[in-house]
Amino acid sequence: MLVAGRSARELSQSFGIAENLLYRWKSMAMMKTKTKTGDSESSKSAKLAAENARLRVENERLKIDREILKKALGLFSKSD
Repeated sequence: MLVAGRSARELSQSFGIAENLLYRWKSMAMMKTKTKTGDSESSKSAKLAAENARLRVENERLKIDREILKKALGLFSKSD
């Protein structure tokens, strides 16, 4: 509505329709665009969640490996 710089009231008067009808049309158009992008956003969100879970598991494994290497380094340092 405000793309052309005109208010909803001006548009409703010039087209001879109720102002609330313009707002209803606008909200319906917004919902349609959200629905179209919502599917791709939810799949992106699911992919990111899966990757996040995978990275958390890998991070824990790497922490354990690091602790093992620290202990091994400590044992080898003492034997000298």
